[in-house]
Amino acid sequence: MFKFGFSGDDINSDTEDDVEDVESTNGTSPQIQCEHEEYSSDRTLRLYDISDLLTSIPSRLSYSQVAIPFENIEIPRREVFDIKLQIMADEDVLPTLGDTSKKKDEDLYHQEIKILLSNTEDIRTNVYEGGLKSWEGAQDLVQCLAEEHTKIGNGVLEFGCGSALPSLYLFQQYVTEILHGNGQSQNVTFVLSDYNLSVLELMTAPNFLIAYHKCICPDKNESDLIIKEDTVQSFINWLDQHKISIKLVAGPWDAKKFADLLGYSNSGNPKLRFSTVLASETIYSGASIAAFVPSMLSSLTLWHSTTGDFPKGYIAAKEIYFGVGGTVLQFLEEAKRYDSSVEILIKKRISPEQVSGVSRVILQAQKL
Repeated sequence: MFKFGFSGDDINSDTEDDVEDVESTNGTSPQIQCEHEEYSSDRTLRLYDISDLLTSIPSRLSYSQVAIPFENIEIPRREVFDIKLQIMADEDVLPTLGDTSKKKDEDLYHQEIKILLSNTEDIRTNVYEGGLKSWEGAQDLVQCLAEEHTKIGNGVLEFGCGSALPSLYLFQQYVTEILHGNGQSQNVTFVLSDYNLSVLELMTAPNFLIAYHKCICPDKNESDLIIKEDTVQSFINWLDQHKISIKLVAGPWDAKKFADLLGYSNSGNPKLRFSTVLASETIYSGASIAAFVPSMLSSLTLWHSTTGDFPKGYIAAKEIYFGVGGTVLQFLEEAKRYDSSVEILIKKRISPEQVSGVSRVILQAQKL
């Protein structure tokens, strides 16, 4: 395992700046350091089981509830200050990386972790893609899923997940159904994709553990989850018992590599199936659009041989990202250029009168 020996000088003492449940950018562009015009393919795309990323979890997880303005929905999210404290405590903050334990990979993760400790950058292209911040689009997407009464079906694939609020919402709904005796008997898969392994290990995976805990103990009013000796294993056993698989993918978007890694193609029998594809704030720049579009489209054209259905996609985004170059129009044009058999429509528009700053949209995408 990698360990990072940071001292107090490596972290801004004003950690409260990052403690907000959901930080608002008021329609402005994220703070981005663009060192390259395109995403780097230097990193290897890797697939993990959630059990792999909960091996170095600390003895206590601090979290808060993200409130969604629809039907009193609340979704637990690990506090950013708690992540920084874990790193500062010099604990093992990354899982065993196997054959990636080379000097180049260690340097990449070291840069990644240092940015997680800072309060100055939302995104640094090819190093850190903003996974610790809960963007507005994720909340919009949760509300859309709730309004649509979206069911989990075979499972969920979320691109650029970060804190994974939309997937966590569907996960909580499904766990609650099981606890009330209404859950499905078929296999269900969650696939969470993020550029940064550190985000998946420090934010995404713990969020699912916390969400499960909140479902089985809904009446407990607490802000910390105490990790006992059997906490993680009990969670993994419960997932296995109810045929729920949670996989996490770390690395850059690449349509072919993504399909190969997950074991699916347009023909053939996929190892992992999903009915819903989710993404929020993934089109903030031209480079992100070019990388995201082919991966998303290939997942939407995956036909389910057992159900005869194609997945339905939801993409939440600002209509324009000032100063960075990404726009909804550019995304639609790029998608049409890659695959005209996928129809993408504006499902919902959130006007500037409803929110501060630029208008936001929910796009719905599906194979024709």
